[in-house]
Amino acid sequence: MIWSIHKGHRITREEHMWYKTKKFFKDLYEWHKDACYQFQYKLNLSDYAMWWVTFLKGVFLTLFFMWLF
Repeated sequence: MIWSIHKGHRITREEHMWYKTKKFFKDLYEWHKDACYQFQYKLNLSDYAMWWVTFLKGVFLTLFFMWLF
């Protein structure tokens, strides 16, 4: 089934869904990157301190899920 015409050629529904999925994850990545920079800026943390924050977050989440399950 032909879904639409894109840049002079027809794309299938699967290609259209793949494009939308890639766009969603790219937008999610950009949102997360901006949120991390805002968090770092508001708390006045260096890059090194942010690495420790993310490492400890991972440790605590792992321990939480191990306790939960």
